[in-house]
Amino acid sequence: MPSYDSGATGLTGTIGVTILDAAGTEHVARTTAGISELAAGSGVYYVADHDADATLTYVWDNGVGTVGASETLYAGRDNLPNLDAAVSSVKAKTDAIGAASVVVRAPLDPDTGAIYVNQGNDYAAADGRQIAFTYAVADWPDLTGATVILKSAQAMWTAAVTGGGASAWTVTFTPTAAQTGALTVTRQSYEIQATLTSGRIIDMGSGSLVVTRDIPGAG
Repeated sequence: MPSYDSGATGLTGTIGVTILDAAGTEHVARTTAGISELAAGSGVYYVADHDADATLTYVWDNGVGTVGASETLYAGRDNLPNLDAAVSSVKAKTDAIGAASVVVRAPLDPDTGAIYVNQGNDYAAADGRQIAFTYAVADWPDLTGATVILKSAQAMWTAAVTGGGASAWTVTFTPTAAQTGALTVTRQSYEIQATLTSGRIIDMGSGSLVVTRDIPGAG
């Protein structure tokens, strides 16, 4: 689901999106139609995916003549959730605000594909904090010996790949404190890419990498 964290609420009807194709050509002209705020007060806006079978870049703005952010979604993203499920997931989280003093969230949101990390934290499997994706064997090439990476504007993480055979492939990322410490942009797009032993490259999904910045101590 294409989404944009504007940092400001109440901008439905002002925020616009222009959709470009894989060649960078305008696929859909700028429009404000169909854009809604995920949850009241969230400042996050979404629009229905125009064509899940095409590689499209959604270029967001905060009004005519302004520049917001862009997000590229790659062809074949049939594992994305339906819109109602995504909205319900967000609503459940916002409804829980204030219900407890601490809210703990898993690094990977299975409903939206978003990854949530805290800057300067370790995400080791030994601590149960790994970021793991599961892929059905029948739907993907043989990943035996493949190199799988997660890349974004500020990250390049290499995964451990396990499974296969009659089971699913599990692609697990365990970024270190040094790697998450390098993340200074609070929201950026990511994609997962595999290089097979044949040398062929395939994209395995994309989403948003959401970073909570570290709070420095006094002194």
